[in-house]
Amino acid sequence: MKLIEKLSEIVGEKNVSTKSDDLKSYATDASQLEGIAEAIVWPTEIQQIRQIIRLANIRNFNIVPRGAGTSLEGGTIPQNSVILDLNKLDKIKTLHRDEHYVVVEPGVTLKRLNEVLSNYNLFFPIIPSSFKVCTIGGMVANNSFGNYSYRFGRTADWVIELEILDGSGKLITIKDPAKITGTEGVMAIITCIKLKLVKPFKTISNNIFTFNNASDMLEKIKELESDDSVLSMHYQSKTCSMLLKEPESHKLLVEYSLELKGEAGTLQNQRNILLKTLHKTKHHIVKNVLIPKPSIPLFLKFMRQNKIAATGHISNGIFQLYFTNMQKKRVHETIEHIKHLQGLPLNIGISNKNFISETKKEEMLNLKKIYDPAHILNRGKII
Repeated sequence: MKLIEKLSEIVGEKNVSTKSDDLKSYATDASQLEGIAEAIVWPTEIQQIRQIIRLANIRNFNIVPRGAGTSLEGGTIPQNSVILDLNKLDKIKTLHRDEHYVVVEPGVTLKRLNEVLSNYNLFFPIIPSSFKVCTIGGMVANNSFGNYSYRFGRTADWVIELEILDGSGKLITIKDPAKITGTEGVMAIITCIKLKLVKPFKTISNNIFTFNNASDMLEKIKELESDDSVLSMHYQSKTCSMLLKEPESHKLLVEYSLELKGEAGTLQNQRNILLKTLHKTKHHIVKNVLIPKPSIPLFLKFMRQNKIAATGHISNGIFQLYFTNMQKKRVHETIEHIKHLQGLPLNIGISNKNFISETKKEEMLNLKKIYDPAHILNRGKII
């Protein structure tokens, strides 16, 4: 029996596609890199995923789990793979209002989850720029950060427990989810997620600080870190200011949860304006990096000297770097400099294979031996 016929037998004909338009669409993600998809499958039950994994072991084909395809590093690019689109696994299974947790399937979108939680005066606080479309499974897979990561960290800080299917089809409950969170479907397929929640918070006021030099800004950050009312601290580089046709300066966008300290309201509109400007100026190559705090001054100097557009959660050492296609050579030079500063890629993906440290690579390959020794899941993202 042909593979497509066998997959149809498992999930039903309407939940499998080899149409050229679907294959082309699923061959890429937000990274704009491109691979080859053999088929698209939309499972509706966990048992179907288990059967597909077991079939992959027998027929030796590769599976790439996928949410909304918002990976910027090529985390869901297929390598002659069967794409497992998990968006139909979208149940909110359990909500415990008093204990502040929820249990969801991976296809639940963040937007829908927070809309439902608002009825119970609860909230999930990691809000990436793709919040309208991103799925909870995808957020766990790449350990997403968001607008309020200064206060609330990353997705891994909010995952209590995971249910996964490993590369053999075994269903496992993970009580220590940190080792799976952020592994981009390379180790396992996430089937259920238990998340901590908070009461809704509100940004009451904001300040936009500008600085001619980085040292003054870093001193201001130390001062702000002692202020418990700070919700977010978002950095924009001098190059970003130039792209916005503003006076050249380092910019710090700060939001507060308590008394008025500046202008009323949030800074989401300002963040959106920059993102639209970066898109308009064709800064389509994006690198998410983590810089050790002691290295941040040298990192900022390099960004300024090389006119690289950078934003980020500077207090956490999380930065997004934006390049045009004309700057492809500079991407490699920047990555090498970041490695010299002991910096790391924030996400796994095809474009980061040469960026991952040997120590991290060995750690992940050891996990791969445990969870997916046959290399059925999301090949090509580590080596």
